[in-house]
Parts: sequence; structure tokens; C-alpha cells
Amino acid sequence: MIFRNTIIKSIVTLVVAMLLFSCETDIKKINELDVENLPSQNAKDITIVRTDSSKIVTIIFAPEVENFYSLENPYTIFPKGMSVKSYKNYPIVESSLKCNKAKHLKNEQLWIGQDDVEVVNDLGSKLNTEELYWDVAKGKIYTDKDVRITTNNEIIYGKGLTADQDFKEYEILEPKGTIYIDE
Repeated sequence: MIFRNTIIKSIVTLVVAMLLFSCETDIKKINELDVENLPSQNAKDITIVRTDSSKIVTIIFAPEVENFYSLENPYTIFPKGMSVKSYKNYPIVESSLKCNKAKHLKNEQLWIGQDDVEVVNDLGSKLNTEELYWDVAKGKIYTDKDVRITTNNEIIYGKGLTADQDFKEYEILEPKGTIYIDE
């Protein structure tokens, strides 16, 4: 009986010691957290629908989103990418965008798509680049990175681009390759 009580006391002492040390470790970890740099909000598998006068204008799909609203310059990141569909008359897609990472700077009304960015318009033209900016206030997209534009009858390469947000009118800043012109 004495042996059994000694074993039970040893086990209880060991469990209590483990709990105390694990709590201390958890408290240390909590105190070491840099809460200033943690997101205000985190969500998975989101769909954002933007409307204007009760008409669907944009739908955004993303596997993960992190909002940093408590900062002086609030922003939202999409660390696993996103896809965006823009509509003039829903459900007809006017243009679409997809990328592997994105960021939205709220105060600047600026979106940044990164890592395998692709934009397609309703004419079938496709833009591929590694980084693309969308200035919402100006209704413009732009980049200073390499671009590839594929249309129904040509592929155009270049460095840098400015375009309207629907990617219907664009200017390649340093075009390369063969470009066909209607006479």
C-alpha cells in the first residue's frame, strides 16, 4: 500500500510540474507575441460581392484573407491569391483577374496583384505579368514588370504597361516582338 501511494504521489507531482512548466511556457509565448503586427481579422474561403446601385459590379474569391485595420495605413492581404470578376451587366463577365498573392491598401485605394498575375477581358485579350497595380480612383492598371499580351492573332511582349481597368485600351511602355497593324 505504501509503495502504491508513493507511485501515485510521484505521478501527481510529475503532472503538476508539467502543467506549471507548460503554463509558464505558454505565458512566455503569449508575452512574446507582437500583437501590433497581427491581423485584426482573418477569414478563409471568402467571397466578396461589390455592388453599385444594387447591381453586381465585382465578385472576389479568395482562399484566405487577413485584414490589418488597426494600423495607421490599413491594408488587406490575400496570401494564397485571389480571383476577381468584373461585370458591366451581371452575369456577363467584362474582365477577370487572378493572381497567387494580393494586397489592398485601403487609404490609397490601390490593389497589388503578385506572382503569376493574369487579366482577361471580354474581347479575349490576356495579360500576363508578375506584378500589377490597380488604382481604383483613377480606373487604371499598370506595371513596370515584363508583360505578355495574347490576343486572337498575336502575342506581344514588353516591359511596363498602363491600361484602363477593363484592359480594353492599353499601352506597352517598351514593346518587343512582331506587332501586326491594320492598314
